[in-house]
Order: sequence, then C-alpha cells, then structure tokens
Amino acid sequence: INDETLVTGWSDGGVRGFDAHNGDQIWHLTTAHRGTVTASCTTPTMIATGGEDGAVRLWSAANRELLTQFTEHSKAVSGLCVDETQPHLLHSCGLDNSTVTMDIKKERRDGYHMMKGTVFHCISQRKDSETELVTGNADGTIMFWDADESTPVIVWQHPSKERIRAVEV
Repeated sequence: INDETLVTGWSDGGVRGFDAHNGDQIWHLTTAHRGTVTASCTTPTMIATGGEDGAVRLWSAANRELLTQFTEHSKAVSGLCVDETQPHLLHSCGLDNSTVTMDIKKERRDGYHMMKGTVFHCISQRKDSETELVTGNADGTIMFWDADESTPVIVWQHPSKERIRAVEV
C-alpha cells in the first residue's frame, strides 16, 4: 500500500481503503472476515487483516485478492505486525492467550507462544538487535518474547494493572 491510502477495518467485516488526501473511499472488501475486523497492518505489496473470527488473512495490495489465510487463533485477533528484520514473517496476537508467527512465503506457522491467564491486546517488535516481540496485556503487563524461549524474557507490570490497549516500539 502506498502512503496515499488509509486502510480501515470495520465491525461489518469489511475492509475499506480511503484516499489519505481527500477521504474518498477508493475500494472496499465487503466480506474480509466473519464479524468485526479487529486488526490490520500493511506493506507496499500486502494488506494483513485479523478478525473476530480468529483468522488472519493476507490480501494483495495491488488488486485486493485474497492471497492466503491462517486460522491459528481460537478467539479474536487483537494485533498484527510485520517482522522488522524478516518481512516474510507476520506476527499476530489474540484474545486466546497466544502469539503466532506466520511465514508468508511458506504459508505455515513459524512460531507460537502461549501464556495462560493473560490476554494479549496488542503487539509490536523491538527494532534493536534483540528484535523480541512485545505484547500489551489485559492485566497491565508488557511482555517481551524471544523466538527461542517458551516464556517471556522480560515482564513488566504497571501498578494499576489496567488493560493495555496499544503498544509500539
């Protein structure tokens, strides 16, 4: 997607593209997901969407055709991000207590983390040499995940224990 297009997800399951300069709708995927579109991210060649249905779907940025889908989450997808160093990897988190790394080229799961008792609301990735995934959680914790470890390598909890809705490194 170019810098001229704003991609939005909607409660009707649709994904719409708008001209970033004048706000005109320029395209519409009417049935991208069953239920609400809960997450999205883009690259120049791809639109990734996550839904209330637990699916992650990849669309061509050029013609918005469905490229592939992953159904790794059992509850709503709450966050998506493209890997900082390996752009063929896409990371997702969901309300099912899991993060999933998907290999877009091989069209298969490449990594997985699960933490019972917490709900992941958002995901980002460190941009430095460690490139760990970072999740913001329902219990006010921020967790750092290394691909080679099954448990988080760093856990911070805010004293308020308020739900974290957005995180960006």
